[in-house]
Amino acid sequence: MRNLAVIFIWTLLSLSLKAQTYIGLQKEDILQRMQREHPEFLWQDKVVNPHYNYLKFVDAMERRTWLYFLDEEERCNMVKMMNDYAYLRSTLRWLNDTFSKEENGKWVGSTNDHPLDLRLSREEWFFTVWIRKLND
Repeated sequence: MRNLAVIFIWTLLSLSLKAQTYIGLQKEDILQRMQREHPEFLWQDKVVNPHYNYLKFVDAMERRTWLYFLDEEERCNMVKMMNDYAYLRSTLRWLNDTFSKEENGKWVGSTNDHPLDLRLSREEWFFTVWIRKLND
């Protein structure tokens, strides 16, 4: 029974990574996909920042916060994912399996025909993955 629980938790952690490359998608597409692919995340629609246009999602356990930054045309051009260290191993596996590692804490790749720069930084209580669209 314990093995089944471990497998279930590992599967959830692995599946939690597939929505992180929404670069190039419109605001409405991100909202729909997050609701469909990550129902454990709640959209924080009351967040207003006069300097940045972004969508903020927080998981139900408040262990992950994902920000999707939007350009003037409401397309995602950057993602900031702040995660509890419980997600570090699965995140590193996703980064290494999906993108090309350049150096410690840095990967490159592409998604939706957009070249990407990915960075991982470690803080005291959480780690952050930045995904930025490189200029075409």
